[in-house]
Amino acid sequence: MTSPSMLSLTGPGDYRIWIRLEPVPHLSSAVQRGRWAESFQAVTLKGADFNADHDRGLSRFEARVYAPPGFEDADRHRCMLASFEFQHMILDSARGGVMDFTGVLVSALAYPQEAYDRLTAGTPLTEIEEARGNWPGDVRYLPHPHTDLQAYLGWRAKVTVAPLKNQDAS
Repeated sequence: MTSPSMLSLTGPGDYRIWIRLEPVPHLSSAVQRGRWAESFQAVTLKGADFNADHDRGLSRFEARVYAPPGFEDADRHRCMLASFEFQHMILDSARGGVMDFTGVLVSALAYPQEAYDRLTAGTPLTEIEEARGNWPGDVRYLPHPHTDLQAYLGWRAKVTVAPLKNQDAS
């Protein structure tokens, strides 16, 4: 089995986040026989945000990309284009505003790359089939689990977070 192609998307947030996935020793023997990639760059988020917390010994980290302003659910929460959740996060290093973490991928909610490509090309979010909500003009609050990344839940994640510089924001 080959690793999926890298998922790349852009949003209105203040950070660039890279997610690299690596197998860990407790995974199935399929990894050991070389049918799965050893490690791969899974996701690049430009214009992302993140949230991290620590509760009762469990650290949690969520990298997310919000929809453009104006797309909200019925409770007035801003809709998301993607959300990746990690647990057991450890800060490996921090330098010049760049932070490197290691953790475990536990959730990957994202549209297919084609949806992000259409959004980047100027297609309105309301016209992208995967993002449509229940009513005309409605957008989903969260995407469905990303099909290609579900097989990699439980893999070690190397997450790098860097602030976007002014020239990167455009």
